[in-house]
Amino acid sequence: LAVVRRIRHLPPPAGRALPVQIHRFSPYFEAPQRFGLGRLRPQPAYSHLIPEEILAPQRFAYFFESEVEDSASFGEFIDQLNGEIDAWRVHAGTVEARLGAGFVSVHRGIGGQELDREVLEPLASLALVLADAQIGERRLVEQCTAAFAALGQDVVARRIERLIEDGWLLAAGKRVVSLLPFSRPHSSAELDAWSRQWFSREA
Repeated sequence: LAVVRRIRHLPPPAGRALPVQIHRFSPYFEAPQRFGLGRLRPQPAYSHLIPEEILAPQRFAYFFESEVEDSASFGEFIDQLNGEIDAWRVHAGTVEARLGAGFVSVHRGIGGQELDREVLEPLASLALVLADAQIGERRLVEQCTAAFAALGQDVVARRIERLIEDGWLLAAGKRVVSLLPFSRPHSSAELDAWSRQWFSREA
């Protein structure tokens, strides 16, 4: 829920949140533990198709469901998530980034009209560009430290933690990704070329 509240500047989903459907032969079926799912069981309707003494549903079922320890809490969570999605749809604000000559600028607007503009400092600019695709947090710190060696790794790590706290970066496990979309698509080659300028000088 906290993540949904942090990405309301992005286009909202068109539908509603629903429990995932588990199909035979899908990754959810083959490795349920990997996705945090409990023990799988065939959906109840299969018990009415073929008598179990002839063929157990586990043998022919295609649709499965995961056991949930607290189904009431799970249902409450789905309701809360849908409430957040509804609020997201009525949130009209936008936040987008634009690449400048050695900086990233952040533009906030509403209803298609720009309200304010903020130019990010070089380290934050580089970190957000490098994290445009998922990247290991440790790798991000190392790359930014290589570009801004004078700051030292501890300072760089704290600055990146601040970007996470401020909602510019999303941390999931040991990886991070930027939550700031660019105003127009940029290819990996464009972003790499922009980033290289910082590895030939020191802040």
